[in-house]
Amino acid sequence: MKEQEIVNRKKGNYITSALGTIKGRIIAMTSVFLLMLIGFTAVVIIQNRQTQQISEKLVSFRLPVTLSANSILSGLNRVSASQRAFILTKDEAFRKERNLVWENQILPDLALLVAQRDGLSSEKNKLRVDSIKTLVQEYRVLQNDIDNYVLQHLMVDRTAQLEVDSASSFLLLEEVNALRQKRRTLDENIRSKASPIRKDLRGLLQPLATTNNDFLEAEINQVTAGIEDTNLLGIIISICTFLLSVSIAFFVIKRLKTSIDKSTGLLDRLSLGIIPPLEKPLNDELNAVIGSGNKLSTNLKQASEFAQHVGEGNFDIEFMPASENDLLGNSLIRMRDKLNIVAIEEDKRKWVNNGHNQMGQILREEFEDLEDWYFNIVSFIVNYLNGNQGAIYLIENGTEEDRYVELKACLAYERKRYQEKRLDIKEGLIGRCIYEKAPIYLKDIPEDYLHINSGLGDASPKNLILIPLLANEEAVGVLEIASFTIFEDSHIKFLEEISRTVASTVMSVKTNEETKKLLNISREQAEEIQAAEEEMRQNNEELMVTQERLASQEAYLTGKLQAINNTVATVEFTLDGKIKDANPKFLSVFGYQMDEIKGRHHRMFCEKEYRNSEDYRALWEGLKNGEQFSAIVKRIDRSGETVLLHATYHPQYKNNEKRPSSVFKVAYRVNEEDYKAFKKSEPQNEVIES
Repeated sequence: MKEQEIVNRKKGNYITSALGTIKGRIIAMTSVFLLMLIGFTAVVIIQNRQTQQISEKLVSFRLPVTLSANSILSGLNRVSASQRAFILTKDEAFRKERNLVWENQILPDLALLVAQRDGLSSEKNKLRVDSIKTLVQEYRVLQNDIDNYVLQHLMVDRTAQLEVDSASSFLLLEEVNALRQKRRTLDENIRSKASPIRKDLRGLLQPLATTNNDFLEAEINQVTAGIEDTNLLGIIISICTFLLSVSIAFFVIKRLKTSIDKSTGLLDRLSLGIIPPLEKPLNDELNAVIGSGNKLSTNLKQASEFAQHVGEGNFDIEFMPASENDLLGNSLIRMRDKLNIVAIEEDKRKWVNNGHNQMGQILREEFEDLEDWYFNIVSFIVNYLNGNQGAIYLIENGTEEDRYVELKACLAYERKRYQEKRLDIKEGLIGRCIYEKAPIYLKDIPEDYLHINSGLGDASPKNLILIPLLANEEAVGVLEIASFTIFEDSHIKFLEEISRTVASTVMSVKTNEETKKLLNISREQAEEIQAAEEEMRQNNEELMVTQERLASQEAYLTGKLQAINNTVATVEFTLDGKIKDANPKFLSVFGYQMDEIKGRHHRMFCEKEYRNSEDYRALWEGLKNGEQFSAIVKRIDRSGETVLLHATYHPQYKNNEKRPSSVFKVAYRVNEEDYKAFKKSEPQNEVIES
């Protein structure tokens, strides 16, 4: 029992003695500090993991949904504007542009939005995505139908020559009225179908983006709150650590009195970020602390001076870490190297952006001479890249077989060069660059490739880069730059960025030039149409006078015709003998109604023996050949009674045609004596040709 007490007492004395030493107290303080640090680290890791999960959700889900919704809405506005432009101008380029927006923007973003549908937390947003998918497909089909309607019904041949006469004028007016009616039909179709669908899509896409932004804002607030909680916890742990350190230090100072005052003073100032002067060494066990403190003070002073130089942008300053394991020193060196890389990249980015802005100003400047404008573009690029030679080539649009590349501007050794150069579109590096739609960079070009030399010598650049000018993924030309020095990545990036801007502006300029030409043509055509309208007005006035005179003659002839119709029977046949029309007198003589005989053959009025005879066939053959026939004939009426008529058959002609178009018959009734007298004199009657 006593032995056990002695052992326990020894253990307690050992613990007490261990805590009584500086080493023991430091171990105890370090252990507590490490435990708190481990706890703080664990809390930070957990909080950071939660923050990372939320951030990944923001990047992989929330942002794509919002961006896709806004991109689809923007794309719908673009395709709507392109279709309106196509309807107004009938320019096929607008229809192609609309199809590109569908293929490259709306449909990919719609597919992404549909793929993210199941991840939406709101059932209402899921239903919105389903509705958006259906409406977008309907809207695309409707736009295609509208394009087809325009191509089928509203395309006008503007090259057709106008004929100025009365008939052509009336036909032209009818065509214009028909086009206006078709255009009104198209406008009504757009108002009743396309506009409501577009309005519904806006009503779905905007709330979808808004609600998703609300979720995004809530999750961002959650991340912010987590970071604030972590910061607050760090402050609390830091305060607790500081208080604990002060308490233990006070205990050590109280026990070690003067020996430890100097050490703790040095450590306190270092812990507060104050770099004190070097302390004199001690003769006790705390001398190692003073030595380490002096080394730490020296290292911190060097590190602070190094950090200050780096903060001022002096990345060439040298710094030697205390050792290979110097975490702070090595971290500062890595920080300097990374900041140096960032600064270099930032300078390159600013250089690229500055060049892009200057190029934008040049492209927006008004110009009178297009060649000077092209030269200004080449001159700026060559000088900005410190190059020696440069040129811009553009594709001239002819037919597919006749397209060629033409040199528009050339600069060599800071001087404007006048060279005429026309290349086949498949010729050389220029043609290859256009075909591949990709930059070509040569670091050792042949001596004879560039034909322009300086007046100061014959040295030629060895580095050449060709950049395609792409507008809507279609090549419109090539930019060629040569230099004595190697082109850096930033130079190539700058050229690639401005190439699209230059290409778009060049296309706009060429389009404007074409538009000016078309406006001049339209103005000339308008003047011709105005003159034609004036002539048409005069023709209409003359036509009205003629119509008034014809109306008077028509009234006179109508009276005569009415008198004839009341006296004689008339009937009109086709050349095949079928009845086309008959007057009331004819119908009264034979006892028929018009609908009973129209379209039937003349033989219905003839006796069977006669209609099968050679004379009957010869009668119609003669009429077809334009021969007039007149005789007293025997015919059969509706009741089968015989009707005697004095009939004259007249072949009728239209528009001075050589062959007759119909046969007109005029007849009146005669008695039996007239018929017998005619039969007696029949040998003397001959067929009279017209």
